[in-house]
Amino acid sequence: MEIEMPPCSTEYDEVFELVYGVAAYLVAQGPVISDGDTIGGTEEDRIKVIYGPSMLDEDIEVYQIDLK
Repeated sequence: MEIEMPPCSTEYDEVFELVYGVAAYLVAQGPVISDGDTIGGTEEDRIKVIYGPSMLDEDIEVYQIDLK
C-alpha cells in the first residue's frame, strides 16, 4: 500500500524522515503494520497508522500517518 500523510505543520525534513523510515521498514519486513498500530521509537513519539482511502483516489486504501 501507499503511504500518505495529510498536510501538517511539521517541518518537511521531519516528515520526509518519518515517511522514509516507515517505507524502509515495510520494504524490509513486509506489510506488518496493521490498521491502528502505532509507530515510533519512544512512547512519546508514538504515531497511529490507520488504513483509509487515499486523498487522491478514494478507491485506493493507503497507510495514513497523522501527526495530530
